[in-house]
Amino acid sequence: HALNAFEQKNMDSQVLFLLSDGQSTDGDPLPIAEKLRNSGVKIVTCFLTSDEIAKPRRLLYEADPTWGPSDGRSVLFEMSSTMKNTEAPITYLIDANWELPSSGESRLFIQANSLDVVNEFCKIVVSQLTNKSFDAIVDILEKVPLATYINQQNADFKPKKQEGGTCYANAIASVFHLAMHRIVGREGGVPDFYEIRKRLVDAYGDKGAKTQKVLQEVCPQYRLQYRQVAETEARQAINKRRPVVARFRLYNEQWDRFSAFYETNPKGVLKKSDIGDGYTTLGGHAVVLIRCDPNCLTFMNSWGKKFADGGFFRVKDENVLTDTTF
Repeated sequence: HALNAFEQKNMDSQVLFLLSDGQSTDGDPLPIAEKLRNSGVKIVTCFLTSDEIAKPRRLLYEADPTWGPSDGRSVLFEMSSTMKNTEAPITYLIDANWELPSSGESRLFIQANSLDVVNEFCKIVVSQLTNKSFDAIVDILEKVPLATYINQQNADFKPKKQEGGTCYANAIASVFHLAMHRIVGREGGVPDFYEIRKRLVDAYGDKGAKTQKVLQEVCPQYRLQYRQVAETEARQAINKRRPVVARFRLYNEQWDRFSAFYETNPKGVLKKSDIGDGYTTLGGHAVVLIRCDPNCLTFMNSWGKKFADGGFFRVKDENVLTDTTF
């Protein structure tokens, strides 16, 4: 019935919201759900239960391995659509202290034993997907322009080309500039990228510098803070629209294969097998982690827009590159 209804109506936003225990009594719903998703319908599912839920305000990307194939949660989870964590309205959940997966994408699936959780999710997510308003969403809506503004600033920022050994300055200046844009009405305004980079190069030179040392000394000057994190925490930072400085090293032989890979596969995802091993000199490089997906990390490089995908490159995970730190 849902498939027929959506086919017969011309609507700007098509959303199917299911509240259920997941137990189907009239056949397998998964093929129909797939057809709906393929036709552009967003499917949001909510598993209702009386059981205790450890973290009700949490979205998932992968199913819980303890769920059996006949578990109602498994069925509803597989029916649900997927959205990127940096897309509205998923990004608004962060402001309401919901937990998002580090994969960079989330299923539109929740578990609830309380109407409070259902109502909150509907106010933040379903109302935005359907363009329907809820009176109690006012406090969340006040944060929406800020989230939209930050996302736009990140999207508009393009890779810049380094001069000499200044990858550290490019990466840090990019992250500083984007980080300060998150502070609406920041006292003193937001310094230009080139202004920040010049200040860094004047202080630390154009023949390379220790990224962590520069961050430690310069962050206080811009009233910013930093800390080193693991890949999972870096992914969560991206979920919160916070760009991340990343540094890695490769041997000379690996650098040659690194460059060759992206010359022939500009939008490809680099794997460990693509660059192999190395034995000569290790060379370091600083970049900006700008996006996370379940199967790859996307970095903004400082070799100009002609490198890889418009200046951006993708790797499978942090283990592909040697000594990756965030």
